[in-house]
Amino acid sequence: MVILILLAIISFVLIFVTENTTTKFYLLPYRFWELAIGSLICFIPKQKKSEIFAASGLIILLISVCMLSEEYNNISQLMLLPCFATGLLIVFAEGSFVAKLLSLKPLMWIGLISYSAYLIHQPLFAFARISSLDPLTSTHYLGLIIVTFSLSFVAWKFIENPFRKKNKISFRVIIIVSVLFMVVLKGGAMIIEYKKGFPKRFEMSEELETSFEWAGNSKIGKECFVYHDEGNSQTKPNFCTIGQEKSFSYFLTGNSFALALMPLFDSLQLSGFYASVGTGCHFLCTEDKEYIKTAKTPTAFYCNTLPVAVFEYIKQNDFIKDIMTIRY
Repeated sequence: MVILILLAIISFVLIFVTENTTTKFYLLPYRFWELAIGSLICFIPKQKKSEIFAASGLIILLISVCMLSEEYNNISQLMLLPCFATGLLIVFAEGSFVAKLLSLKPLMWIGLISYSAYLIHQPLFAFARISSLDPLTSTHYLGLIIVTFSLSFVAWKFIENPFRKKNKISFRVIIIVSVLFMVVLKGGAMIIEYKKGFPKRFEMSEELETSFEWAGNSKIGKECFVYHDEGNSQTKPNFCTIGQEKSFSYFLTGNSFALALMPLFDSLQLSGFYASVGTGCHFLCTEDKEYIKTAKTPTAFYCNTLPVAVFEYIKQNDFIKDIMTIRY
């Protein structure tokens, strides 16, 4: 038990000393303390019901849900609240009013299908978002929630339940089916990788195909684009000239979407400059040097220094008449 507590403390401290949010979310050393809380509860002797502690747990749980937002960057630290609240409910809620409330059939039904819903909702919502150029509306999200609950019920009824009954499906069958699924998924992924995503799956005009090849294989595509790299500490953009030097008038900057337009400008025989600010970066006309100094990651650093350098260059060259910035 002492070792478990020490490991939990170390794991919890790690989330404060590590800045990479993806690492903290996916890797076990940064999430172990959450599992440890549940494990440590097993060592606590059975307690009498406490309406105060049970109600406190439910209130804290609801507060932690309300605190979640796209602007909140410390999700790992916030997880302490629901973990602590769940612990209070497990230890003190049995026989309380809160337990009766949580035992209502609609809530119990949601609990039964919750794991399936957890697995299903993410790919469902993700594919819905990327399938449309327009932001999803409240109606879309309501429809997705209904579909998620429907599919989750089917998964719970015909997958989860049968697999829990040893007399219906043996452990050997589970292993065989699992291995087959892994082989199929891995094999499919390797084929997709080998075929480069099956580019022939949709019709593409010759001009569009040439455009993609031009952007990737031209000097601009190879030398003038700043590719996303966590280790990239580049502070100056790669400037490239397009067309005849005597007739420069336009300036194009942005990420790979700006790069993809270069064949158009080339075919129109326009002349100007192209400056990449890197994949995934915004073009911000700002000189917030204090923000640049405090940028936490190399990617954040170059995404905030490159646009400033581009903006400075534009201000210093008054022959540039037309400025276009493109990012998706």
